[in-house]
Amino acid sequence: MPRNKSDTPPVDKIEHAFLLAIERLQLNAPRHPALQQKSRANKLRLNKCTVALEAGHSRTKVYDYPRVVAKIAGE
Repeated sequence: MPRNKSDTPPVDKIEHAFLLAIERLQLNAPRHPALQQKSRANKLRLNKCTVALEAGHSRTKVYDYPRVVAKIAGE
């Protein structure tokens, strides 16, 4: 009987950076100075812009990774 392979492609460096950024934002522990300031003011939100800023990539690059977009949306 064949083994079921996971249908998720391997994570590359950029996707990995986005996923780590999401984790840091969910833990309310961003590394980016502007996001740290928002965190202290309790105005930090998890969205594509903040994830991209925290990961150090452009906001439009987020759309290349459907798993990242789904995780941001809370799916």
